[in-house]
Amino acid sequence: MLDFVIEQIAFDRIIAAVAVVVSLAFIRSYAGGVKNDHRRDLHQRTVILAGLPSSVLTCTLPTLAETGATIIILHPRPLELVAIINAIRLRFTDAEIFAEKCDLNDVESVKEFSDNWNKSERTPTGPSNTIESGQIRRIDGVIFSTDYEDGVVITPNQEKRDAAAHLLLLSLIPAIAHSPNSRDIRVIRLVQPFYTAGTLKVVNSKMTNINLAGIQALRGIALSRYLQSEIDSAKSQNVVPEVDKTRIEKSNVSCLTVCPGFVREATVWPLFSQYGIIGKLLYFLLLPVIYLITKSASEGSEVITYALMKEKPGKGMLYRDNKLVGLPKELQIELSNIDNLKSTWMYFESKLKNK
Repeated sequence: MLDFVIEQIAFDRIIAAVAVVVSLAFIRSYAGGVKNDHRRDLHQRTVILAGLPSSVLTCTLPTLAETGATIIILHPRPLELVAIINAIRLRFTDAEIFAEKCDLNDVESVKEFSDNWNKSERTPTGPSNTIESGQIRRIDGVIFSTDYEDGVVITPNQEKRDAAAHLLLLSLIPAIAHSPNSRDIRVIRLVQPFYTAGTLKVVNSKMTNINLAGIQALRGIALSRYLQSEIDSAKSQNVVPEVDKTRIEKSNVSCLTVCPGFVREATVWPLFSQYGIIGKLLYFLLLPVIYLITKSASEGSEVITYALMKEKPGKGMLYRDNKLVGLPKELQIELSNIDNLKSTWMYFESKLKNK
């Protein structure tokens, strides 16, 4: 009888342990988000990655190399990427991946890169020595992570970063806007997952870092929507000369905003580390739970490649976990007001003029 009871207790414990393991595995899988199964042939198409060093953006490199894209990485210290580039080229022998010097915290560095990029005869600016006259002037995709990495904590360099990133966007717009309608061009901006805590309205009251991060994210969404409307308007009004005289109702450019979600390296760690030693210690104490309910950089990158690869992703859309995001009604009203979008654009213009 006693042996029977012991066997039953052991069996019950095994069942309970299995149930716990299955539950934890389900939570981890759900928190990790959705995998991107979409693929496009990106051979002879150029994608610019602006915002490195970035854990999430770095994780997109293998997928981009696999699809055959010509990858241009903008980095303040290109030589630091030699090991990564060599690893990608070792895995994908025909990979076209290069690093160019461009510090997105420095307006002068962006000016130097932009001038070199837009010249008819250009010289290499990075260690790759790959930019030759007319070789890669076409742009098929730009991914900005300047609003995402460390976007939880607004740093003293934020204004410099905003100005430099906006200057880079302005310098690339002519190449994007003058592209033939046959091309499918994506301009993707990464934002933090706190957009619901933000507003485009002027707020004078004291705000938390979460509110400030939300405002920064919402401004990123507004920038994408305003840029979309301006490019569509220019195309429809025949402002941009085209070889093909046929016109389409909207342009071939999709300006998208993407939220990778709560990524440990880019969102959760900055949240804790802003409180110094105590915050960092608390992070490591809670790491098992944090690991369970948040994303890795690789998992966060899936939605970026989804927005880049998806056929007909829409215009001015916000994606998260490979789905369109429905914003709260009050934010929808703010973002549907063209004056709000324009004022956000002018806000970044003023940042640039002050530098």
